[in-house]
Amino acid sequence: MAEPLTLIANRVRYFHESDEALFFAWLDRMKVVSGYEGRGDGLHIRLARHPNDDDLRELIAFHQRYAIDMRQLAAFKAPGNACWFAAPGMYWYQAVFGPVSA
Repeated sequence: MAEPLTLIANRVRYFHESDEALFFAWLDRMKVVSGYEGRGDGLHIRLARHPNDDDLRELIAFHQRYAIDMRQLAAFKAPGNACWFAAPGMYWYQAVFGPVSA
């Protein structure tokens, strides 16, 4: 993460103008998001607080849908969410934490 509680979405690809509108509508509806601003070819997304479990699930879905680098979400791993968030069998595990080590 570039700044505390800031995520960066670089070069997001939209497949239709409606897709872009839905991207920003989703951001606007997220309770954890306090604002966002474009900087260069990236969008800096400010979070109002450390994400709770529901926020984190929504951020995972958002990042997956728009192919945003999910590695930055690893910073939100905590003892209270590690059992599900950092579980190697989850579809996002490698995108967030890297390959499963043996």
